[in-house]
Amino acid sequence: MVTLGGLAAKNAILIVEFAKTKYEEWMGLVEAALEGAKLRFRPILVIGGILAATFIAVFLIPVLFYFVEKFIGKKKKRRRSSQNPRPSSSRIRHHPEPADREGPRGWNGCARRGKRGVQS
Repeated sequence: MVTLGGLAAKNAILIVEFAKTKYEEWMGLVEAALEGAKLRFRPILVIGGILAATFIAVFLIPVLFYFVEKFIGKKKKRRRSSQNPRPSSSRIRHHPEPADREGPRGWNGCARRGKRGVQS
């Protein structure tokens, strides 16, 4: 946000500089101001788009996520819990131990050790 504020200030400075230059070249005051504004209009629109995108990304999307999860997530949770009761302990699938996995390395990439703690 600080960067966007800096860009907006820079555009204002450039408009004034350009208008001052044109005014000193014997252009009318209103015409010089309008000419400076026309010249920097496109960059200002780009900054406005960046500000809008930033606002949407930082404020609007998290708020929408909250409301969608709060209202739709509850419905899905209720539906899921009524359709699929918790599995019994005999149906729970356990992961194999790292030594049972294929390959020379375990879960964290370390080489497995043999019976006496020597690398195999």
